[in-house]
Amino acid sequence: MESFYNVASAEEEYSRGPNGNPQHFHEKSHGESFLALVQKNFCGGGFYLLDEPAAEILSFDGGRIHSCPYEKTDSFQVMSMFINHRDQVLQKLLQ
Repeated sequence: MESFYNVASAEEEYSRGPNGNPQHFHEKSHGESFLALVQKNFCGGGFYLLDEPAAEILSFDGGRIHSCPYEKTDSFQVMSMFINHRDQVLQKLLQ
């Protein structure tokens, strides 16, 4: 969410220039502004990588692109470890 806030801020600044066409992302909800960004800027034939889990997660690890179950992602593994072993993780981090 924070990174999209930065995108919205940059878009606001850039649109102040000549021929600017402000999208007013900060005046919309996160979902509305993200959808507006996609509708205006994504086009057919493009290849877009987004950092949120979707219908299929692709891993670029190991020198090849392959499908990866959500439960096998590093993000899930770390969060799961913290949730299931919070005390041990916190103790280790705070040593």
